[in-house]
Amino acid sequence: MHYDEIITEGLNSLRKANVPERWLDIGAETQHGNKLNREYIESITFEMRLLGSTFADTTSSIFGVRLPAPIMPATFMHGRVWDKMVQSGIWNERSSFSFTGDYLEDIAAGVADAQSIAWIGADNESESVARMIESGVKVVLIVKPLKNKEKVKSLMKWGEKLGCVAVGIDVDSMFYEKAFDESEVPSYHGPQSIDDLKSYKRSLSVPFIIKGILSAHDAKIAKDQVEADSIVVSSHGGESIDYAVPILKVLPEIREAAGKDMTMIVDSGFRRGTDALKALALGANGVSYGSLLVLAFAAYGRLGIATMLKILYAELKRVMSHTGCEDIASIDPGILRFKYGR
Repeated sequence: MHYDEIITEGLNSLRKANVPERWLDIGAETQHGNKLNREYIESITFEMRLLGSTFADTTSSIFGVRLPAPIMPATFMHGRVWDKMVQSGIWNERSSFSFTGDYLEDIAAGVADAQSIAWIGADNESESVARMIESGVKVVLIVKPLKNKEKVKSLMKWGEKLGCVAVGIDVDSMFYEKAFDESEVPSYHGPQSIDDLKSYKRSLSVPFIIKGILSAHDAKIAKDQVEADSIVVSSHGGESIDYAVPILKVLPEIREAAGKDMTMIVDSGFRRGTDALKALALGANGVSYGSLLVLAFAAYGRLGIATMLKILYAELKRVMSHTGCEDIASIDPGILRFKYGR
């Protein structure tokens, strides 16, 4: 299967399930945050460095897990796109839709088939997450910013006990998520103080992640005060705030503030393997994909997830080879050219 084939089939599946296509690009109010983010990603170009180059080695290690490439799914949990598809009849049309229980387990299985890490969002304990880990899936658990701080800590400790490779919190939905001009949801989210974050960090023996950093200001606090092990640079797919600064525009500043040792993942708006190289060249350790994998699952279920991730690995390997990047550690930001400046 090719990239375009998966996209086309995924869109066909959404139409059959009566899922509005705009749900794949949800953003607050005008969605200009998403538009500007994508425009900035596309404005960055590469120079080729072919002489002396060789086939690139894309392998990397994140949270102690050896990966074929530093590419992963964005944090996923039950949502209206997948829920609406499950409630439709299209799941009975192909053998590739094979799940027998919670569809999140099939998504995670596809991630494991591609030897990647499944990032799972949680606001309650779930037997499906336990089954994922029992089956060998490497899981990062991202707990929602619940107003009930004791429940946040309890969920983190639960994830640690299950065997998650890292645990974190989704701060970019503290003030609720918003799609278009719909009401903000969910109301049981709320602000997390710096002391709260410190408390979560102190309670864990696995790496602690703060997801939703989009400024050097917050990166410095995450590093110096909270002592987080990792941050995710993200605008929650555009649902946090309209007109958010493009991810790659602010990424170098965030890397400088966070320091060279911070594990830094990016998500929101990434679509191809070339996008991953741009992010890695600007300081990311890993790149996560969301809507692209929603389409892949809509197209071919577990197989679609695994296949799309492998396509992204291959695209990253190809563009690294064309730009003289022998391996992940040797990626040189000098291969990038900027239309709008940094």
